[in-house]
Amino acid sequence: MANRRMFSKKICRSAKFLKMPGEAQRLYFHLGLDTDDDGVVEAYSVMQAAGVNEEYFNLLVEKGYVKVLNEDLVSYMTDWREHNVIRADRKVDSIYKDLLLKAIPGIKLVEPRKRASGKKKKSSSDGQTNDSQKSDNGQTDDGQIADNGQTNGSQMSDNGQHKISKDNLSKDNLEKEKLKKENIGENNISQDNINEIQNIDKDSIKIKTIFETSLEDATEENITECINYLNYFPTELVEYALIRTAMIKNPTWQYTKKILNSWLAKGIDTLQKVRQDDKEFKKNNNANEIESNSNDPSGFKRKGEELLND
Repeated sequence: MANRRMFSKKICRSAKFLKMPGEAQRLYFHLGLDTDDDGVVEAYSVMQAAGVNEEYFNLLVEKGYVKVLNEDLVSYMTDWREHNVIRADRKVDSIYKDLLLKAIPGIKLVEPRKRASGKKKKSSSDGQTNDSQKSDNGQTDDGQIADNGQTNGSQMSDNGQHKISKDNLSKDNLEKEKLKKENIGENNISQDNINEIQNIDKDSIKIKTIFETSLEDATEENITECINYLNYFPTELVEYALIRTAMIKNPTWQYTKKILNSWLAKGIDTLQKVRQDDKEFKKNNNANEIESNSNDPSGFKRKGEELLND
């Protein structure tokens, strides 16, 4: 099962979804994180791990977000295809595939296929092998010698013009290749697309650095899970959640995740909304949510204040 899952705003920002209690919404996200490539999840174990009562699971079933497949609460998330698109060469069949097909006969599932392994060597009439196939005009790709004795330093197109080889791709072209692997047509690739990918990489590196210097349990798995929240929050909001965690006695990823899931359930997606939420919390509970430290040697308290005051 993959370590990353996506959630569609079309579902999670709908009135139907937001009208549910926060616990039901939180359980929905936990179920989605544990769902396999066919949209099936063992709901009972997820409820136990998340500490959510079964009444909220029953609410998700009643609202049509989850369909129970057997008495052990093995369930199917009905909006799975809206949330995630799994590539066929990366898809792993669910161990409950037969149960799913029996419960929902008309369901359309992605059929897995093997990844392309590259060109196979073929034997020529004289017993020698070629690393690539000959084209119709007798020429071969990848610098192999054709029947007419000519060689190609790069691939040839149908009209005889050279194609750009990977060795000659510029940085921008490499970004285009990355986009094409994600099923984005070359005609739709723009400089904005490339810049967006570069910015995402920068944001991920920034969050990883803050995570490693702030939290005690900076494992690769936890860092990856944290970076995944950039799909739902701006970078400064995830950064601020890490900074808030760094100010407590034993800063862990579980504490940060609790903050982020709370904001997700409340629809908080800006630092301004965080500031307003903090004011309401202090007003209603007459207590500080953050354990402050005026002599904070790392400067996290000061950095957090700067983020909120921007």
